Amino acid sequence: MSRPTDLAISSFKDAYQHASKSEHYRSVLDKDQIGKPADNKTLADMHLASSIADLASGLIDLSHGLRAIYILLEKSSNRS
Repeated sequence: MSRPTDLAISSFKDAYQHASKSEHYRSVLDKDQIGKPADNKTLADMHLASSIADLASGLIDLSHGLRAIYILLEKSSNRS
């Protein structure tokens, strides 16, 4: 099983990739280099939404990792 912090790193990388794709499609909206402008806007919005979802997932995984660390620290201090 993967550690929560590893899952968070993966989610943040995915979020970055989706945000980059969204930025690309938004940058070509006026240039009409790829398909129709409406298609580019839709693709940009879809990638932006995916990026936000990935960020949320990463933050949840990160909070689980922090909680696990807190529990381990608490157990360690109780042993002393």
